[in-house]
Order: sequence, then structure tokens, then C-alpha cells
Amino acid sequence: MSKKTIVRFVVKGGKLKGQTLEREVPDFDFKEFMSVPNAEIFVRKAYFSYVKQLMRESEESINGSRDDHLQSPESVIARSMVISKNDMDDWLESRDWGSAEFKDQGNAIPQVKELCHELRMGHDYELARHSKELRTRLADKLAGISDTPQDSIADFIFSKLTQEAQSGLLMDI
Repeated sequence: MSKKTIVRFVVKGGKLKGQTLEREVPDFDFKEFMSVPNAEIFVRKAYFSYVKQLMRESEESINGSRDDHLQSPESVIARSMVISKNDMDDWLESRDWGSAEFKDQGNAIPQVKELCHELRMGHDYELARHSKELRTRLADKLAGISDTPQDSIADFIFSKLTQEAQSGLLMDI
């Protein structure tokens, strides 16, 4: 039997706009979820529904969606992530930046924080300003200061940094 959790949210539109809905629902346990009959079909349908949305948005040049968001399942999932400014700020402020060993801490850390917020807002084009080698080094440094093994924000940033992008260079890490 599944553990339960409370889901609560404020409805943003329609007849129930402004109302708070709350229900006890089955908690999400990935291993348990994947053992449920038809789970793979459910996930496949949700995945391709989102892929079609990205394709349309890219074609219409809306919501910042581009074809490179469709380059891999990892890039599709990373694009679907919504991270609030507060969550990113909390994550950035809770890091032990001293252990990241940047060449110029005072210059690099503010740039890294700004880049993380750009990625959070879906401005993946910022990655084109960095070489693949630089992005990989930065991803490794940020992985080193993550709260492993389950740090969804670190995973999001790592995914974004390790995706293919055009060459360029902004900072020396």
C-alpha cells in the first residue's frame, strides 16, 4: 500500500480560481511507480505530449523553446523542470563555495550564480557563451558542492551544463 501525502495548491483560473484545493494522495515512490501496470505507457504518453509541446513552441518561437531542447531525454526533462527564484537562491546560498576551488572566487562565484539563474529561467542560450570544456569543469565543480545523492537543483544545473552548446567563453574557472 502506498504512503500518502497531502497536495495543496491555489487554483489559478476557471470556476475555482483563487480557491485552495487539498487532498491526501498516494506519495510518489519511483520504484513502486515503475512496478505499477501501465506505468511505462503513462510515462511515455506524458513524455511525448511534452515533446510535442516543445516542438510546437520551438516552431512558433515562443516560451524560449528551441530545437536543442529536444536533443536528448535528459534535455527534455531538464526543460520541463520549474525551479523558483527562491529555491535557486536558497540552493546557491547553502553551498560551500570554498570547496569549489575557483581560480578567482570573488569574480567567478557571482558569475556562476547569475548563470544558474539564467538556466533556471530557461535562458539556455547563455550556455553558448561557454566552451564545452568550461561547462564540463563548472558542472564538475557544482557536482562537488551538491547535496548528493538526491539534489534535484544540482542535477538540473549539471544536465543543463553538460548538454551540447556552441563554443564561446565567458570566465576562467
